[in-house]
Amino acid sequence: MHTDLTYLNEIADGNDEFIVEMLDMFIDKTPEYFSEIKKNLSEDDYEQIKSATHKVKPTFAFMGIDKAKPLIVEIERNAVEIKNRASLETLIVELETMTNEAITELEQHRDKLKAN
Repeated sequence: MHTDLTYLNEIADGNDEFIVEMLDMFIDKTPEYFSEIKKNLSEDDYEQIKSATHKVKPTFAFMGIDKAKPLIVEIERNAVEIKNRASLETLIVELETMTNEAITELEQHRDKLKAN
């Protein structure tokens, strides 16, 4: 399991509609972040890679994808300090794979909430 929706459930305070909206937003917007990050990588724009990954860090925490945090931190560090394109690409693919698995879980959770 890649997600833990405890925090989202706590702030939603039983409001399934709010949870569904937050899940929809994450599911819809996250692929755009990866497109941006990949574009930055193709342009060797390491500062923008750091900026883009920094922007998504709280979103991943909000969705309870805690395993992503160290990976995001490593991408940020690599983008700023090392600037090794091959290493960054590997880290980004790893994060994207983890994210896709989490999205599948989130879609299932969202669909259960919508069915109620």
